[in-house]
Amino acid sequence: MGLPPDMRQAVAVSDARSRPEHSWNYEWANADDEAAMKSKLEEMARGALGLNPPVPKAAPKRAAAQKTARKSAQPAPEPPAPLVDEQFRVFELAYGAGATMVLTAHTGGPFAQQKFVT
Repeated sequence: MGLPPDMRQAVAVSDARSRPEHSWNYEWANADDEAAMKSKLEEMARGALGLNPPVPKAAPKRAAAQKTARKSAQPAPEPPAPLVDEQFRVFELAYGAGATMVLTAHTGGPFAQQKFVT
């Protein structure tokens, strides 16, 4: 921030070489990669916020026939807890660099009880 507040400022770098403008946006080679990475970050965010359901303890191993019968009787897994105001951005911080991913979100409910994650 400068003074006066309406002063327009810009950052400049003095460099004798001319370079193309860098967009900072990462371009995925495959759209499925982006979806997979976003899903992994969402899982990590839910873990950090304490939203992941507890993992059931493994039952003792029994005969294969009993395992098959139990698998069909098990309820479907719960859907993942929702993340509110989720934003997923991917940056390329240098030419040819890998993806730098940023996910921000928070839990729902009253503001005093919300938890935020980045």
